[in-house]
Amino acid sequence: MTTQVDFYLIGESHNDGRYRIACRLLEKAYHQHHKAFVLCETQALAQTMDELLWTYADTSFVPHNLLGEGPTPPPPIQMGTQVPPHHHDILFLLSETIPPEFRQFKRVIEIIHQDERAKQIGREHYRYFREQGCPLTSHDLQKKVESEPQP
Repeated sequence: MTTQVDFYLIGESHNDGRYRIACRLLEKAYHQHHKAFVLCETQALAQTMDELLWTYADTSFVPHNLLGEGPTPPPPIQMGTQVPPHHHDILFLLSETIPPEFRQFKRVIEIIHQDERAKQIGREHYRYFREQGCPLTSHDLQKKVESEPQP
């Protein structure tokens, strides 16, 4: 299986916009019956994303939990700092490090905001995924202000 990698470029210069776009994409993925794992750089970020998914939009409901918490079977959206072996659909990469397990996923999604460090990490990730032979797609949300991002 070849992993498709999608980069979403956003016009904001801070992580808050990145996290809101991640929530919107996660909600779309859920409504399209996908399962997703959100790989976070830190446990604090995983907890932030957990809370944000409950509160980012008044009209949304995205069943999710932190990895290792919650019901069995787990909800379709989970987040944590280590990739679990049972996820195979979509990996949302909110980490500076690409996990070696990325190949177990059909798709990887990475959101790049306009901070210089974030753009540099995004370029490095793009090169790495290209070297690994992954099909790459970039979605410039800076130009698509009126449109909805597609997971």
